[in-house]
Amino acid sequence: MATIDKNSITVTKTNDNSVFKVDFDFTDSTTLDINQGWLVPWLHASFMSGIEVSPPEFNEAGLAAMAYARRSTIESGFESYLRSNYGASVIRSQNPTSQIYQKIQIMAVSSTVIFNTVVAT
Repeated sequence: MATIDKNSITVTKTNDNSVFKVDFDFTDSTTLDINQGWLVPWLHASFMSGIEVSPPEFNEAGLAAMAYARRSTIESGFESYLRSNYGASVIRSQNPTSQIYQKIQIMAVSSTVIFNTVVAT
């Protein structure tokens, strides 16, 4: 069962006001953690739909777009072979980090004390 990222769903109008282009991203990963979505492969699908389309027809068009977006068995097999023999797994995006502020109270300062400051990058 595929998981669709609901924030990726977009509908774009066409020249015909009753026809729309529907785009979305989905994953077939069975180990999806919604807080670590960047760790799984995502595919993009799109299809045309209209205001007169029934829900079953809409679902069928969406499933057909997903099937078209998936790779063939031969392509996937070759890619798996290359990944197992070459390169390294690297996470190329960073989680947002939170800053923790600490309160510091200075009781006294003499002329011989130097405070070094560091600019965070």
